[in-house]
Amino acid sequence: MSTTHTTLLINKRLRPLVLLVLCLFWMPLAVRADEDSIRLQAFANIWHPTTWASNKQTTLLETKLKRQLSQWQGQITKLGADTRLMEHIFYKVQRQYLRQYNPSAMPADLLTHRQYNCVTAVGMYAYIYEQLGITYQVYEAPMHVYLKIQLDNGQWALLETTSPQGFVTNQETIADLEMLMRTNAGQIDASLGFSYKIDLQKLAALQLYNQAIVESQAQNYWQAIHYINQARELYDSVRMQILNFEIRESLSQLSLN
Repeated sequence: MSTTHTTLLINKRLRPLVLLVLCLFWMPLAVRADEDSIRLQAFANIWHPTTWASNKQTTLLETKLKRQLSQWQGQITKLGADTRLMEHIFYKVQRQYLRQYNPSAMPADLLTHRQYNCVTAVGMYAYIYEQLGITYQVYEAPMHVYLKIQLDNGQWALLETTSPQGFVTNQETIADLEMLMRTNAGQIDASLGFSYKIDLQKLAALQLYNQAIVESQAQNYWQAIHYINQARELYDSVRMQILNFEIRESLSQLSLN
């Protein structure tokens, strides 16, 4: 199987691509008593504060966010998902928490250095919108993760978290951006072209997938297999299957050497 399928990876044989390392925020998420509860639980349980950052760092960030969330919740109660309010929240989060783009940023980098990539940023926004009760959707594309929120006029805004002008409401521009993100797959393999909604359980799976990538790059193949097995339990997509095959192939080649 061609190694170009492997994605989003970090394989030294491939040119650099966007690393999908999802920031599955470790702060507790409110679990609703409906069909989303299992997905939310998967999302919340992937990370533990001590995995990537100290409890002190996590507590400081959580305290700061709680104050802001309380303020924003009051404004949303009065105004709803007003376009200007949603735009204000989007850029406020960017300024305060997303200082420097780093395509291989991990969750700890977000806490300690405010470094981020498309997926760590999406994880943070998903957490915030979940807490504020804003309707949102997360999308997976071949080399990108992005999200949309529903405004009070019924339309959807696209949030390009890596752009300083990333709050997009023009519907024609949104359609063009989504087409671009789908057709970027042609740089890898046309069969991987897609852009579709994923739930929080699949978001959690993509984090595990990327942990497998990191371990594979370090030639920790057994640990990589552990993570990809966990990921496939939540979301057994083609992406997962290809990475699983290539990790095992790399392990086999290493054994032969």
